[in-house]
Amino acid sequence: MPNFIWFFLLFLISLFLAASAAKKDPQLLIPLWLFNAGLAYLFEILIFVFFHSYTYKPEVIADPFYDSTFGSLFSQVMIVPMTAVVIAFFRLGVPVMLLISLCISAIEVLFLHLEIYEHHWWKTYFTTAFLPVAFYISSVWYSLLKNGNLTAKMMSLYFINVTITLSLTWAATVPFSMYHFQPGWFSDAARDHIAGNSIFYCLASLIYTLMTLSKNKSAKSLLFISLLCFQAILFQLGTVVSANGFAVFAGLHLFFSAVSGLIWISFFK
Repeated sequence: MPNFIWFFLLFLISLFLAASAAKKDPQLLIPLWLFNAGLAYLFEILIFVFFHSYTYKPEVIADPFYDSTFGSLFSQVMIVPMTAVVIAFFRLGVPVMLLISLCISAIEVLFLHLEIYEHHWWKTYFTTAFLPVAFYISSVWYSLLKNGNLTAKMMSLYFINVTITLSLTWAATVPFSMYHFQPGWFSDAARDHIAGNSIFYCLASLIYTLMTLSKNKSAKSLLFISLLCFQAILFQLGTVVSANGFAVFAGLHLFFSAVSGLIWISFFK
Protein backbone atom coordinates (compact mmCIF):
# COMPACT_ATOMS: atom_id res chain seq x y z
CA MET A 1 0.00 0.00 0.00
CA PRO A 2 1.40 3.46 -0.90
CA ASN A 3 2.58 5.45 2.11
CA PHE A 4 0.25 8.34 1.35
CA ILE A 5 -2.86 6.19 1.87
CA TRP A 6 -2.15 5.99 5.60
CA PHE A 7 -1.88 9.76 5.84
CA PHE A 8 -5.05 10.13 3.79
CA LEU A 9 -6.84 7.96 6.34
CA LEU A 10 -5.90 10.53 8.99
CA PHE A 11 -7.51 13.16 6.78
CA LEU A 12 -10.72 11.13 6.54
CA ILE A 13 -10.81 10.67 10.32
CA SER A 14 -10.37 14.43 10.69
CA LEU A 15 -13.34 15.03 8.39
CA PHE A 16 -15.47 12.67 10.49
CA LEU A 17 -14.43 14.50 13.66
CA ALA A 18 -15.18 17.87 12.04
CA ALA A 19 -18.65 16.70 11.02
CA SER A 20 -19.34 15.54 14.57
CA ALA A 21 -18.10 18.81 16.06
CA ALA A 22 -20.09 20.90 13.57
CA LYS A 23 -23.33 19.46 14.92
CA LYS A 24 -22.37 20.59 18.42
CA ASP A 25 -21.13 24.16 17.83
CA PRO A 26 -20.77 25.23 14.18
CA GLN A 27 -19.95 28.84 15.10
CA LEU A 28 -16.76 28.02 17.01
CA LEU A 29 -15.64 24.98 15.00
CA ILE A 30 -13.35 26.84 12.60
CA PRO A 31 -11.85 29.34 15.07
CA LEU A 32 -11.08 26.72 17.73
CA TRP A 33 -9.66 24.31 15.14
CA LEU A 34 -7.42 26.99 13.62
CA PHE A 35 -6.37 28.17 17.09
CA ASN A 36 -5.37 24.62 18.02
CA ALA A 37 -3.54 24.23 14.71
CA GLY A 38 -1.67 27.50 15.34
CA LEU A 39 -0.42 26.20 18.68
CA ALA A 40 0.59 22.94 16.99
CA TYR A 41 2.41 24.88 14.27
CA LEU A 42 4.53 26.75 16.82
CA PHE A 43 5.35 23.49 18.59
CA GLU A 44 6.22 21.83 15.27
CA ILE A 45 8.44 24.72 14.16
CA LEU A 46 10.48 24.32 17.31
CA ILE A 47 10.88 20.55 17.60
CA PHE A 48 10.46 19.43 13.97
CA VAL A 49 11.94 22.21 11.83
CA PHE A 50 14.69 23.48 14.11
CA PHE A 51 15.50 20.41 16.23
CA HIS A 52 14.80 17.62 13.71
CA SER A 53 12.69 15.49 16.05
CA TYR A 54 11.17 13.13 13.49
CA THR A 55 10.53 12.56 9.79
CA TYR A 56 7.28 11.84 7.98
CA LYS A 57 7.42 9.78 4.79
CA PRO A 58 4.22 10.15 2.75
CA GLU A 59 6.35 9.90 -0.43
CA VAL A 60 4.39 12.51 -2.36
CA ILE A 61 7.03 15.22 -2.89
CA ALA A 62 10.49 14.45 -4.29
CA ASP A 63 12.42 16.56 -1.79
CA PRO A 64 12.63 14.58 1.50
CA PHE A 65 12.20 17.56 3.84
CA TYR A 66 9.31 19.07 1.88
CA ASP A 67 7.74 15.61 1.80
CA SER A 68 8.12 15.41 5.58
CA THR A 69 6.47 18.80 6.06
CA PHE A 70 3.58 17.61 3.90
CA GLY A 71 3.16 14.60 6.16
CA SER A 72 3.26 16.78 9.26
CA LEU A 73 0.20 18.68 8.04
CA PHE A 74 -1.96 15.60 8.52
CA SER A 75 -0.90 15.37 12.14
CA GLN A 76 -0.42 18.94 13.34
CA VAL A 77 -3.08 20.72 11.26
CA MET A 78 -5.71 18.01 10.96
CA ILE A 79 -5.97 15.05 13.33
CA VAL A 80 -4.56 16.52 16.57
CA PRO A 81 -6.27 19.97 16.41
CA MET A 82 -9.60 18.49 15.34
CA THR A 83 -9.47 15.83 18.05
CA ALA A 84 -8.87 18.64 20.55
CA VAL A 85 -11.95 20.44 19.20
CA VAL A 86 -14.16 17.38 19.69
CA ILE A 87 -12.87 16.91 23.24
CA ALA A 88 -13.64 20.55 24.03
CA PHE A 89 -17.07 20.62 22.39
CA PHE A 90 -18.26 17.44 24.10
CA ARG A 91 -16.61 18.45 27.39
CA LEU A 92 -14.74 15.17 27.72
CA GLY A 93 -12.82 14.80 30.96
CA VAL A 94 -9.20 14.05 31.77
CA PRO A 95 -9.60 10.23 31.76
CA VAL A 96 -10.96 10.38 28.20
CA MET A 97 -8.17 12.77 27.19
CA LEU A 98 -5.63 10.25 28.45
CA LEU A 99 -7.36 7.40 26.63
CA ILE A 100 -7.43 9.33 23.35
CA SER A 101 -3.77 10.25 23.81
CA LEU A 102 -2.95 6.56 24.11
CA CYS A 103 -4.93 5.82 20.94
CA ILE A 104 -3.06 8.49 18.96
CA SER A 105 0.21 7.20 20.39
CA ALA A 106 -0.77 3.73 19.16
CA ILE A 107 -1.25 5.18 15.67
CA GLU A 108 2.23 6.69 15.96
CA VAL A 109 3.65 3.27 16.85
CA LEU A 110 1.85 1.79 13.84
CA PHE A 111 3.36 4.44 11.56
CA LEU A 112 6.80 3.65 12.98
CA HIS A 113 6.23 -0.06 12.34
CA LEU A 114 5.14 0.68 8.76
CA GLU A 115 8.28 2.81 8.30
CA ILE A 116 6.28 5.79 7.05
CA TYR A 117 7.41 7.82 10.07
CA GLU A 118 10.78 7.90 11.81
CA HIS A 119 11.98 9.15 15.18
CA HIS A 120 15.32 10.91 15.58
CA TRP A 121 15.35 11.89 19.23
CA TRP A 122 11.58 12.03 19.79
CA LYS A 123 9.90 9.27 21.80
CA THR A 124 6.31 8.04 21.63
CA TYR A 125 5.87 8.66 25.34
CA PHE A 126 6.55 12.36 24.64
CA THR A 127 3.47 12.29 22.40
CA THR A 128 1.45 10.55 25.10
CA ALA A 129 2.52 13.18 27.64
CA PHE A 130 2.03 16.30 25.51
CA LEU A 131 -1.34 15.47 23.94
CA PRO A 132 -3.41 15.75 27.16
CA VAL A 133 -1.87 19.19 27.70
CA ALA A 134 -2.97 20.26 24.22
CA PHE A 135 -6.44 18.82 24.80
CA TYR A 136 -6.76 20.61 28.13
CA ILE A 137 -5.70 23.95 26.62
CA SER A 138 -8.30 23.50 23.88
CA SER A 139 -11.04 22.82 26.44
CA VAL A 140 -10.14 25.83 28.57
CA TRP A 141 -9.88 28.03 25.48
CA TYR A 142 -13.28 26.89 24.26
CA SER A 143 -14.83 27.95 27.56
CA LEU A 144 -13.16 31.36 27.30
CA LEU A 145 -14.39 31.89 23.75
CA LYS A 146 -17.86 30.67 24.68
CA ASN A 147 -17.96 33.28 27.46
CA GLY A 148 -16.84 36.03 25.07
CA ASN A 149 -13.45 36.64 26.70
CA LEU A 150 -11.86 39.49 24.71
CA THR A 151 -8.26 38.50 25.43
CA ALA A 152 -8.95 34.96 24.24
CA LYS A 153 -10.52 36.33 21.07
CA MET A 154 -7.52 38.54 20.32
CA MET A 155 -5.00 35.78 21.02
CA SER A 156 -7.06 33.37 18.94
CA LEU A 157 -6.87 35.75 16.00
CA TYR A 158 -3.07 35.65 16.15
CA PHE A 159 -2.87 31.85 16.21
CA ILE A 160 -5.48 31.61 13.45
CA ASN A 161 -3.38 33.99 11.35
CA VAL A 162 -0.33 31.79 11.99
CA THR A 163 -2.23 28.73 10.75
CA ILE A 164 -3.56 30.45 7.64
CA THR A 165 -0.32 32.17 6.62
CA LEU A 166 1.93 29.17 7.17
CA SER A 167 -0.46 26.79 5.42
CA LEU A 168 -1.02 29.00 2.38
CA THR A 169 2.61 30.07 2.02
CA TRP A 170 3.62 26.40 2.22
CA ALA A 171 1.27 25.75 -0.70
CA ALA A 172 2.57 28.80 -2.58
CA THR A 173 6.25 27.97 -2.16
CA VAL A 174 6.62 24.19 -2.03
CA PRO A 175 4.57 23.12 -5.08
CA PHE A 176 4.70 26.47 -6.91
CA SER A 177 8.00 28.14 -5.87
CA MET A 178 6.49 31.63 -5.59
CA TYR A 179 9.45 32.72 -3.47
CA HIS A 180 12.22 31.18 -1.41
CA PHE A 181 13.75 32.03 1.96
CA GLN A 182 17.48 31.39 2.35
CA PRO A 183 18.59 32.73 5.75
CA GLY A 184 21.54 30.33 5.82
CA TRP A 185 20.58 28.54 9.03
CA PHE A 186 20.67 25.03 7.54
CA SER A 187 22.63 23.36 4.74
CA ASP A 188 19.43 21.73 3.46
CA ALA A 189 17.82 24.40 1.25
CA ALA A 190 14.30 23.07 1.87
CA ARG A 191 14.71 23.09 5.64
CA ASP A 192 16.34 26.53 5.45
CA HIS A 193 13.34 27.90 3.53
CA ILE A 194 10.73 26.38 5.84
CA ALA A 195 12.57 27.70 8.90
CA GLY A 196 12.92 31.22 7.50
CA ASN A 197 9.37 31.32 6.18
CA SER A 198 7.97 30.05 9.49
CA ILE A 199 9.73 32.66 11.61
CA PHE A 200 8.90 35.48 9.22
CA TYR A 201 5.19 34.69 9.02
CA CYS A 202 4.87 34.14 12.75
CA LEU A 203 6.09 37.73 13.07
CA ALA A 204 3.99 38.95 10.14
CA SER A 205 0.91 37.32 11.69
CA LEU A 206 1.41 39.51 14.74
CA ILE A 207 1.38 42.58 12.47
CA TYR A 208 -1.80 41.40 10.71
CA THR A 209 -3.42 40.86 14.10
CA LEU A 210 -2.44 44.30 15.40
CA MET A 211 -3.68 45.90 12.19
CA THR A 212 -7.03 44.16 12.57
CA LEU A 213 -7.44 45.10 16.22
CA SER A 214 -6.29 48.70 15.84
CA LYS A 215 -9.01 51.30 15.38
CA ASN A 216 -6.54 53.97 14.30
CA LYS A 217 -6.09 54.18 10.52
CA SER A 218 -2.69 55.84 10.87
CA ALA A 219 -1.50 53.03 13.13
CA LYS A 220 -2.75 50.44 10.64
CA SER A 221 -0.87 52.18 7.82
CA LEU A 222 2.30 52.49 9.88
CA LEU A 223 2.22 48.79 10.78
CA PHE A 224 1.72 47.78 7.16
CA ILE A 225 4.46 50.08 5.86
CA SER A 226 6.84 48.80 8.54
CA LEU A 227 6.14 45.22 7.46
CA LEU A 228 6.78 46.10 3.81
CA CYS A 229 10.03 47.85 4.74
CA PHE A 230 11.23 44.84 6.69
CA GLN A 231 10.30 42.59 3.77
CA ALA A 232 12.15 44.90 1.37
CA ILE A 233 15.30 44.72 3.52
CA LEU A 234 15.19 40.92 3.48
CA PHE A 235 14.63 41.03 -0.28
CA GLN A 236 17.59 43.36 -0.86
CA LEU A 237 19.84 41.25 1.37
CA GLY A 238 18.91 38.13 -0.59
CA THR A 239 17.46 36.46 2.50
CA VAL A 240 14.31 35.90 0.46
CA VAL A 241 14.21 35.71 -3.33
CA SER A 242 11.43 35.66 -5.89
CA ALA A 243 11.42 35.44 -9.68
CA ASN A 244 8.22 37.49 -9.56
CA GLY A 245 9.87 40.47 -7.85
CA PHE A 246 8.91 42.34 -4.71
CA ALA A 247 5.29 42.86 -5.75
CA VAL A 248 4.42 39.28 -4.81
CA PHE A 249 5.19 40.03 -1.15
CA ALA A 250 3.10 43.20 -1.10
CA GLY A 251 0.23 41.22 -2.58
CA LEU A 252 0.55 38.48 0.03
CA HIS A 253 0.59 40.97 2.89
CA LEU A 254 -2.50 42.75 1.56
CA PHE A 255 -4.27 39.42 1.18
CA PHE A 256 -3.39 38.13 4.65
CA SER A 257 -4.31 41.47 6.24
CA ALA A 258 -7.72 41.29 4.58
CA VAL A 259 -8.20 37.67 5.68
CA SER A 260 -7.33 38.62 9.27
CA GLY A 261 -10.01 41.31 9.23
CA LEU A 262 -12.54 38.91 7.75
CA ILE A 263 -11.81 36.30 10.43
CA TRP A 264 -12.33 38.87 13.19
CA ILE A 265 -15.62 40.11 11.76
CA SER A 266 -16.92 36.61 11.03
CA PHE A 267 -16.14 34.94 14.35
CA PHE A 268 -15.24 37.40 17.08
CA LYS A 269 -16.86 40.80 16.61
